[in-house]
Amino acid sequence: MVGVNFFGNFDLASLSIWLFWGFFALLIFYLQTENMREGYPLETEDGRAAPNQGPFPVPKPKTFRLPHGQGNVTVPSAENETAHRRENLALARTAVSEGFPHAPTGNPLADGVGPASWVPRRDNPELDGHGHAKIQPMAHAQAMKVSAGRDPRGLPVQAGDLEVVGRIVDMWVDVPEQMVR
Repeated sequence: MVGVNFFGNFDLASLSIWLFWGFFALLIFYLQTENMREGYPLETEDGRAAPNQGPFPVPKPKTFRLPHGQGNVTVPSAENETAHRRENLALARTAVSEGFPHAPTGNPLADGVGPASWVPRRDNPELDGHGHAKIQPMAHAQAMKVSAGRDPRGLPVQAGDLEVVGRIVDMWVDVPEQMVR
Protein backbone atom coordinates (compact mmCIF):
# COMPACT_ATOMS: atom_id res chain seq x y z
CA MET A 1 0.00 0.00 0.00
CA VAL A 2 2.20 2.74 -1.22
CA GLY A 3 1.10 6.27 -0.44
CA VAL A 4 -1.31 5.38 2.37
CA ASN A 5 -0.62 7.23 5.62
CA PHE A 6 -1.19 5.86 9.08
CA PHE A 7 -4.70 7.18 10.06
CA GLY A 8 -4.90 9.74 7.30
CA ASN A 9 -2.69 12.77 8.10
CA PHE A 10 -1.58 11.28 11.42
CA ASP A 11 1.96 9.95 11.05
CA LEU A 12 4.82 8.97 13.36
CA ALA A 13 6.07 12.58 13.65
CA SER A 14 2.63 13.74 14.83
CA LEU A 15 2.47 10.86 17.31
CA SER A 16 5.89 11.72 18.75
CA ILE A 17 5.14 15.44 19.13
CA TRP A 18 1.78 14.73 20.84
CA LEU A 19 3.45 12.23 23.16
CA PHE A 20 6.08 14.85 23.98
CA TRP A 21 3.45 17.51 24.79
CA GLY A 22 1.50 15.03 26.92
CA PHE A 23 4.66 14.04 28.82
CA PHE A 24 5.60 17.72 29.26
CA ALA A 25 2.14 18.59 30.67
CA LEU A 26 2.33 15.67 33.13
CA LEU A 27 5.86 16.71 34.14
CA ILE A 28 4.70 20.28 34.85
CA PHE A 29 1.75 18.96 36.89
CA TYR A 30 4.03 16.63 38.90
CA LEU A 31 6.66 19.30 39.56
CA GLN A 32 4.10 21.90 40.61
CA THR A 33 2.39 19.54 43.07
CA GLU A 34 5.75 18.38 44.50
CA ASN A 35 6.76 22.03 44.82
CA MET A 36 3.83 22.52 47.20
CA ARG A 37 4.96 19.72 49.54
CA GLU A 38 6.79 22.05 51.97
CA GLY A 39 6.80 25.79 52.45
CA TYR A 40 3.98 26.54 50.03
CA PRO A 41 1.99 29.59 51.23
CA LEU A 42 -1.42 27.99 51.56
CA GLU A 43 -2.19 30.46 54.34
CA THR A 44 -1.42 34.09 55.04
CA GLU A 45 0.95 35.33 57.72
CA ASP A 46 -2.08 35.84 59.98
CA GLY A 47 -3.02 32.15 59.73
CA ARG A 48 -6.03 32.58 57.44
CA ALA A 49 -6.40 30.65 54.17
CA ALA A 50 -4.55 32.36 51.33
CA PRO A 51 -6.71 33.67 48.48
CA ASN A 52 -4.29 32.36 45.83
CA GLN A 53 -4.51 28.58 46.34
CA GLY A 54 -3.62 27.91 42.70
CA PRO A 55 -4.92 25.37 40.18
CA PHE A 56 -2.82 22.44 41.43
CA PRO A 57 -3.86 20.26 44.37
CA VAL A 58 -1.76 19.73 47.47
CA PRO A 59 0.12 16.44 47.07
CA LYS A 60 -0.68 13.36 49.09
CA PRO A 61 1.46 12.95 52.23
CA LYS A 62 4.85 11.39 51.59
CA THR A 63 7.04 9.77 54.24
CA PHE A 64 10.80 10.24 54.10
CA ARG A 65 13.12 7.90 56.01
CA LEU A 66 15.91 9.95 57.54
CA PRO A 67 19.44 8.50 57.49
CA HIS A 68 21.37 7.16 60.47
CA GLY A 69 18.30 6.12 62.49
CA GLN A 70 16.86 9.63 62.89
CA GLY A 71 13.29 8.44 62.25
CA ASN A 72 10.72 9.38 59.62
CA VAL A 73 9.23 12.68 58.46
CA THR A 74 5.85 12.91 56.73
CA VAL A 75 5.06 16.02 54.67
CA PRO A 76 2.68 17.71 54.28
CA SER A 77 1.36 16.80 57.69
CA ALA A 78 -1.17 18.57 59.91
CA GLU A 79 0.80 17.45 62.99
CA ASN A 80 3.94 19.16 61.73
CA GLU A 81 2.09 22.38 61.00
CA THR A 82 0.34 22.63 64.36
CA ALA A 83 3.34 21.47 66.40
CA HIS A 84 5.57 24.26 65.12
CA ARG A 85 3.00 27.06 64.93
CA ARG A 86 3.38 29.84 67.44
CA GLU A 87 0.22 31.78 68.14
CA ASN A 88 -0.22 35.41 69.25
CA LEU A 89 3.00 36.74 67.78
CA ALA A 90 3.67 40.42 68.45
CA LEU A 91 3.56 41.44 64.78
CA ALA A 92 1.76 44.13 62.81
CA ARG A 93 1.17 44.35 59.07
CA THR A 94 3.27 46.86 57.14
CA ALA A 95 1.15 46.71 53.96
CA VAL A 96 -2.38 45.82 52.96
CA SER A 97 -1.37 43.09 50.52
CA GLU A 98 0.50 39.87 51.29
CA GLY A 99 4.18 39.36 50.68
CA PHE A 100 5.43 42.26 52.75
CA PRO A 101 7.22 41.72 56.06
CA HIS A 102 5.42 42.19 59.35
CA ALA A 103 6.91 44.60 61.89
CA PRO A 104 7.59 43.51 65.49
CA THR A 105 5.40 45.39 67.98
CA GLY A 106 6.78 44.11 71.29
CA ASN A 107 10.29 43.18 72.36
CA PRO A 108 11.71 41.35 69.29
CA LEU A 109 14.34 39.50 71.32
CA ALA A 110 11.83 38.14 73.82
CA ASP A 111 9.12 37.44 71.21
CA GLY A 112 11.46 35.74 68.74
CA VAL A 113 10.20 37.66 65.71
CA GLY A 114 11.84 39.95 63.18
CA PRO A 115 15.66 39.92 63.16
CA ALA A 116 15.67 37.75 66.31
CA SER A 117 13.39 35.07 64.88
CA TRP A 118 14.17 31.39 64.87
CA VAL A 119 12.84 28.16 63.42
CA PRO A 120 11.99 25.27 65.75
CA ARG A 121 14.32 22.42 64.84
CA ARG A 122 15.49 19.18 66.33
CA ASP A 123 18.20 19.59 68.93
CA ASN A 124 20.63 17.20 67.24
CA PRO A 125 24.06 17.87 65.77
CA GLU A 126 24.43 18.03 62.01
CA LEU A 127 25.82 14.74 60.71
CA ASP A 128 28.17 13.99 57.84
CA GLY A 129 27.54 11.25 55.27
CA HIS A 130 28.85 8.56 57.65
CA GLY A 131 26.62 9.52 60.60
CA HIS A 132 29.29 11.32 62.66
CA ALA A 133 28.97 14.85 64.03
CA LYS A 134 30.31 17.35 61.49
CA ILE A 135 31.69 19.84 64.00
CA GLN A 136 34.12 18.34 66.48
CA PRO A 137 36.88 19.62 68.76
CA MET A 138 40.26 19.47 67.06
CA ALA A 139 41.57 17.29 69.91
CA HIS A 140 39.16 14.52 68.80
CA ALA A 141 39.78 14.96 65.05
CA GLN A 142 43.09 13.10 64.76
CA ALA A 143 43.44 13.75 61.02
CA MET A 144 43.15 17.54 61.43
CA LYS A 145 46.12 19.82 62.09
CA VAL A 146 46.95 23.49 61.72
CA SER A 147 48.59 23.75 58.30
CA ALA A 148 49.43 27.46 58.14
CA GLY A 149 50.95 29.62 60.83
CA ARG A 150 51.23 28.91 64.53
CA ASP A 151 48.78 26.66 66.36
CA PRO A 152 46.72 29.14 68.46
CA ARG A 153 45.89 26.65 71.23
CA GLY A 154 47.40 27.85 74.48
CA LEU A 155 47.63 31.51 73.38
CA PRO A 156 45.89 34.23 75.41
CA VAL A 157 42.60 35.82 74.29
CA GLN A 158 42.61 39.61 74.65
CA ALA A 159 39.61 41.92 74.74
CA GLY A 160 39.48 45.30 73.01
CA ASP A 161 41.00 46.98 76.09
CA LEU A 162 44.00 44.57 75.91
CA GLU A 163 42.81 42.75 79.05
CA VAL A 164 43.51 39.00 78.92
CA VAL A 165 40.15 37.27 79.30
CA GLY A 166 41.21 33.65 78.82
CA ARG A 167 43.28 31.16 76.86
CA ILE A 168 42.46 29.15 73.75
CA VAL A 169 41.93 25.57 74.87
CA ASP A 170 40.78 23.94 71.64
CA MET A 171 39.41 24.74 68.19
CA TRP A 172 36.15 23.42 66.79
CA VAL A 173 36.51 22.17 63.22
CA ASP A 174 34.02 21.23 60.54
CA VAL A 175 35.62 17.91 59.62
CA PRO A 176 34.03 17.32 56.17
CA GLU A 177 34.68 20.92 55.12
CA GLN A 178 38.15 20.96 56.79
CA MET A 179 37.49 24.40 58.22
CA VAL A 180 37.79 25.93 61.67
CA ARG A 181 34.41 27.08 62.95
